[in-house]
Amino acid sequence: MIDDQIFTGVPETGSEDRRRLIEFCEGQRSKILSAIPWVAAEIADQAGFEVLFEVLRHHGGMTCYVPHDIRRCQSKFGIPIPEKLHDRFIILSDSNGCINIPSAWGVFLAVRRVAICMALEDGKPNKDIARCFGVTDRFLRSLRSQRRQAGLAEA
Repeated sequence: MIDDQIFTGVPETGSEDRRRLIEFCEGQRSKILSAIPWVAAEIADQAGFEVLFEVLRHHGGMTCYVPHDIRRCQSKFGIPIPEKLHDRFIILSDSNGCINIPSAWGVFLAVRRVAICMALEDGKPNKDIARCFGVTDRFLRSLRSQRRQAGLAEA
């Protein structure tokens, strides 16, 4: 069944919708990690989706300097950053030592797109998908066409 609520917008911290969105992300972990930007995927993979959404809430859409000292980095981001994640940020940061944190809305749209594709795979009617996700029938026809061209079968 399609969840009517969790894809209507970025849920507030501590809300039931946030809990259900995180539960959805954990249940579809590999699909979500492959659909979101690398920085978001690294955070979610190393620290979890709850931490990811908190980082996005505070720093989303910003270019952030990554201090080489892990304690300073944890203080800056306000989360307990695992050493492995800190090392990845240092290695993958730009020449100024910065990373671009994607916007919460951009990550949310990527997660929502995964859910839409799952609904298409389940053979849900366009009308139900459009109502649940706030997309047009034209968008769904286009997405179905793209998926067929990519060789992704639907139910």
